[in-house]
Amino acid sequence: MVFFHRMAGSPTSPLGAHFDDVPSSAYFSVATRWARAKGVTAGCTSTSFCPANNVTRSQFVVMLHRFAGSPNHGTSHGFSDVATSGEVAQAVTWGKKYEIVMGTTSTTFSLGNAVTRAQVARFLYRYANKPAAEGANRIQLGVTRPAQTF
Repeated sequence: MVFFHRMAGSPTSPLGAHFDDVPSSAYFSVATRWARAKGVTAGCTSTSFCPANNVTRSQFVVMLHRFAGSPNHGTSHGFSDVATSGEVAQAVTWGKKYEIVMGTTSTTFSLGNAVTRAQVARFLYRYANKPAAEGANRIQLGVTRPAQTF
């Protein structure tokens, strides 16, 4: 959540949007409150963020898609391991359309695989350099393109 929060310019966060397992002293506390308030994440339960858990490829692409404003480009992604309806299908279709996310093969996305640090860096870099990928409801970035750093 910290990278999304920083990309948005590190705005303040509502205190009421906390997760029970994120202490206010944690370095990511403000970012998780902000991300929850903006709808980027809902946590792993209604009250928990699960900060020690790995993030999967599907979870990350969904959060990035939400950060972009959830633009709707249908669900024609072409991956055999991704449903043809729902939020994940929409996020994967959007990410593939703008070449932000790719499959692990030409026909599989590997939804349940942990997203690696290298993949996160690639996905964020591609997103930051694809202004057309943003939806009308996107979260405003706090810096000007293309000089974004993460």
